[in-house]
Amino acid sequence: MTSPILSLSLGRDSNEQSLGALITFLVSHDLLAPQLMSQHGSACARVKMQDLRGSEFLTTVLVGDLRSEHLSEAGLAFCKNYVTSGRFADDLASIGVAENEWILFDRLSARMMSVLKPKAPESIAQSAKQVVAKILQFPGRPRS
Repeated sequence: MTSPILSLSLGRDSNEQSLGALITFLVSHDLLAPQLMSQHGSACARVKMQDLRGSEFLTTVLVGDLRSEHLSEAGLAFCKNYVTSGRFADDLASIGVAENEWILFDRLSARMMSVLKPKAPESIAQSAKQVVAKILQFPGRPRS
């Protein structure tokens, strides 16, 4: 077993809410290891339906630790780019305290998604549109 990427801490310095929001994102975007997702399919479905909090999934399924073997390759790359880089901690600090885990998840989702699927630079997106426009020809119009 590898050392934990993140571990649950309770008490005065509890990270239950923040880890719960992260776990919810990982489950919702199928970033956990496929064997873990299939073995705990019911719990994963409940997280996706927001019937089970990510923190509850962390304590019951992952036994309080998020480890590299719990993640798919994409999930491991995401955690490296977001969690271990310090961006997760920075985002948490800028958001501040949330009333509950679901609100924190909502506030963090767009930031986490920007790491998971970064936007293409505008010049690349624009050139792709131009290529598609050149390929598409409408019937009855002569080609230029």
